[in-house]
Amino acid sequence: MSDFYRIFHSLRPKQQAVRKAAAAFANQHVSPIIDDFYERAEFPYHILPELAKLKFVGADIQSYDCPGLSCVEGGLIALELARASMGVSTFTAILQPISMLSIYKCGSEEQKQRYLPDMANLKKIGCFCLTEPERGSDASHLTCSVKPAVKDGQKGWLLTGSKRWIGNGTFADIFVVWATNSENGQIHGFIVEKGLPGLKTSKIQYKSGFREVQNADIEFSDVWVSESQRFPSVVDFASGPAKCMFWTRVMASWIGVGGLIEAYERCLQYTQKRVQFGAPLAALQITQAKLMIVCAEIQSLLLMCLHISKLYDEKKASLGQIGLLKAHVTQTARRCFSYLREMEGGNGLLYDSGIGRYFVDIEAVHTYEGSCDINLLVAAREVTGLSAFRSPSSFLKKKLPSKL
Repeated sequence: MSDFYRIFHSLRPKQQAVRKAAAAFANQHVSPIIDDFYERAEFPYHILPELAKLKFVGADIQSYDCPGLSCVEGGLIALELARASMGVSTFTAILQPISMLSIYKCGSEEQKQRYLPDMANLKKIGCFCLTEPERGSDASHLTCSVKPAVKDGQKGWLLTGSKRWIGNGTFADIFVVWATNSENGQIHGFIVEKGLPGLKTSKIQYKSGFREVQNADIEFSDVWVSESQRFPSVVDFASGPAKCMFWTRVMASWIGVGGLIEAYERCLQYTQKRVQFGAPLAALQITQAKLMIVCAEIQSLLLMCLHISKLYDEKKASLGQIGLLKAHVTQTARRCFSYLREMEGGNGLLYDSGIGRYFVDIEAVHTYEGSCDINLLVAAREVTGLSAFRSPSSFLKKKLPSKL
């Protein structure tokens, strides 16, 4: 009963087929095993060959053996996979695609031909190395640096610095790395292959959420990278990493809704069966009210995701519109998860029978791909025409307009 307004009935036949295939894969290959992997904080690598057969990976890239998905199709895949595991959905809809989109949007033709087909077929795993230990939301001021260096007569670059919270970082074959040119302050992007001297990865331990996602700390100690591995057109944040975030922020929104739908349906069944004070919990007024609050939010969030995805497919979606979608979805979902967890009591903290995984994983979705506050500011910049991305002291030094 999560699709109370029959929103999915408006989908086109191909969209219905994609959704059905994603749901079948999730039910057969992810749901039966994911709780054990989550408990051990391990990623289920063994499902990747079956996932590759579905041709779900590669976002809207039209060639290079990529699926050329519409944003609506990609969102439906993300939603159905998130119902089984928000972490597996994140791998499929965000972590692998964002490294591929970087190569597609910023790379040379030779780089695209060399890397994208294997990545689309999951023969090579990528990771997107942007966030740093001291640079989370302020990702346009990177401390990871590069400088020109010649090795054996070949032009290249020396890469030095640290990255943190890098999804897939422990097992990636390809590292898409963003760094500041120490000579001129420009931002450059590089394709760094695993195994290079000076490259070290370590798994981030003791996470309370997204436990199956393998996040890493990455150290680059004078890693020499050939000039042929540099993205030729990237000189700043806008021409580099920012170009890759439109798709992934929409997918993050669908993932949040998918997890919420699954948690809602589990909670609905729980309250219908759980008897307290002589009646099912679902017969109580307070329970029914909370269930309907969540049900209503699901309808509104689904409609928002669908509409923005359609705008994306029409090349009419702005980064501000997408940012507002992502912020609103995860902010609303967090509130709804609290209602659902509360209705299940202590059992709601379990993830083998309750909604415990979803309850904590929404915190990760709320934070990655731009935190809620950052996405709200991205949207507000478009609405107000004023940017709040500056320090308070620098803002106060400027004369405020006398009229709005």
